Amino acid sequence: MPTISLRKEFLDKALGKVYDNDEMSDLLDRFGLELDEIVRESVDELDENLLKTGKEIEVDIYKIDIPANRYDLLCHEGLVTALKMFLEKSERVVYKAVDTKNEKNKITVVENFKGQSSIRPFVVGAVLKNVTLNDFIVKNLIDLQEKLHQNLCRRRTLVAIGTHDLDTIEGPFTYEFKKPEEIKFIPLNDTVSMTAPEMFAKFSVDSHLKEYLHILEGQEYYPVIYDKNRIICSLPPIINGDHSKISAKTKNIFIECTGTDFEKCQATVKTIAALFSEYCEEKNVTEMVYIDYTNTECNKKIIKTPEYKDLIVETCSQTINKKLGVNLNDDEIIKVLSKMGHTVTKKQGGGLIVSAVATRTDVLAECDIIEDVGIGYGYDNIIRTNPKDVTYGLPLNMNSITERLRIVMSSMGFTEALTFALMSKDDISLLPGKFDESMVIVSNPKTRDCQAVRTNLIAGLLKTLSHNKIVPMPIKLFEIQDVVVRDADAETGARNIRKIAGIYCNTTAGFEIARGVVDQLLISLNVETSSNGYKFVPGDNPVFFPDRCCQLVGPDSNIIGNIGCLHPLVLKQFSLGMPVCGFELTLENLL
Repeated sequence: MPTISLRKEFLDKALGKVYDNDEMSDLLDRFGLELDEIVRESVDELDENLLKTGKEIEVDIYKIDIPANRYDLLCHEGLVTALKMFLEKSERVVYKAVDTKNEKNKITVVENFKGQSSIRPFVVGAVLKNVTLNDFIVKNLIDLQEKLHQNLCRRRTLVAIGTHDLDTIEGPFTYEFKKPEEIKFIPLNDTVSMTAPEMFAKFSVDSHLKEYLHILEGQEYYPVIYDKNRIICSLPPIINGDHSKISAKTKNIFIECTGTDFEKCQATVKTIAALFSEYCEEKNVTEMVYIDYTNTECNKKIIKTPEYKDLIVETCSQTINKKLGVNLNDDEIIKVLSKMGHTVTKKQGGGLIVSAVATRTDVLAECDIIEDVGIGYGYDNIIRTNPKDVTYGLPLNMNSITERLRIVMSSMGFTEALTFALMSKDDISLLPGKFDESMVIVSNPKTRDCQAVRTNLIAGLLKTLSHNKIVPMPIKLFEIQDVVVRDADAETGARNIRKIAGIYCNTTAGFEIARGVVDQLLISLNVETSSNGYKFVPGDNPVFFPDRCCQLVGPDSNIIGNIGCLHPLVLKQFSLGMPVCGFELTLENLL
């Protein structure tokens, strides 16, 4: 959850009232936000025109937690706009994107060969004309970019933002892909012109920029944006050029967003352009930018951005009242939703059509509108009632059996391990050179140990064992938890499976030990083995040693689990030098 820092004095002034700390905390709480803390910080002193005086003063700073999906609240401008509507001090803001048909407001994507733009194929843009800026607004703009980069843009991997003083550059612009040594310009806040490799060498020790270098490292071509006169505006997603740096004197702003996700690019440029268009001479108006994809593999061809189309959701008072436990009529719901920035019209034949402003990219379905009704009406205003039906909770059968098996395993001297659900792909696969196709892969993992969600429990137990080799033998470990596997038929594309696994490590860790443990588990569940029911058959799982393993199968021949001595290659994968036997059973197939 991102946290924004706002100066109390400016927030009070914008809302037209001096709030004490308790009042502000209550207001934010009613709006669904949280005032995390209030701190005294030294900041730049601003004069009556909100320009820096060169001195520092201490002021109260509100640290406010913002929901991760409310990108429109990540700056002073967005939060003030939303709170003023919530307090009914202003009506819904109407954002306009106008097509000036100005040839200078154009970005052409240039590919020298097929597929060259695949490293970062999308670009969108917007222009804000005749803006009135000051140091306070410029800081807010920079802060919003950073918050979006960390949140919506996923640390610039999906989207990178560039804002430029349009009076220092000239359109039309081109989005090209060049070899690193061909790119040379003065980076932002620097004075020396350097090539891309020189920048990377310098930024590799920069605490802020070094975390983004991996996005382009190893690429043969880097994306770069040129203006009409071949001035480099930016090297996304790393840094902008110093030539077009924005300042308090800037009058016209060019915004460009490049990335690998077109929808995220659209959402980003809409958010920035809309929130700061209030400083334009023609308030809340943005000039569109043409994007020409004609000579690329992208199927967009020629488009215009941004587009401030309302997000339309249909609902009805019956559904809202049932979900929230209130009794509101259509007119009351319309009034409540107007406080949340929505326009609502009544539908012929019953129902409501809700139009959410384009910057509310968090509105995806009817449930989001119902949530806004709850916030606008006030959850504290909902009358608390006792449930009409008294029910008694009981544990699920699967959980009851899970607890029973924990006791059985503990009584046999096994210690329960609680391992991480995320592991490296190599560890999950168990055997070197193998890849488990059922793994759910994590996008952009932070460490090697968080590459995928586990598909088995034995890997976690072996890893635990490898870190406890100094413990006296024998070592007996077990775990009973969920694993995750791909499932195309599931709503999320994956499903959970409850499993139980155990390992035994000793100089004499043989097949009979693992088989004996499984036999005891089956007895505790009143499961009998027979030729036409549950039975053990020879196994061929490569994770186990040949001829020293078996499978437990059910009456319908479905495999419940594997038992045996682990293969030496598996032990080597986890740096284990002692024999290990073990088992893993799928409880769902056993019940």
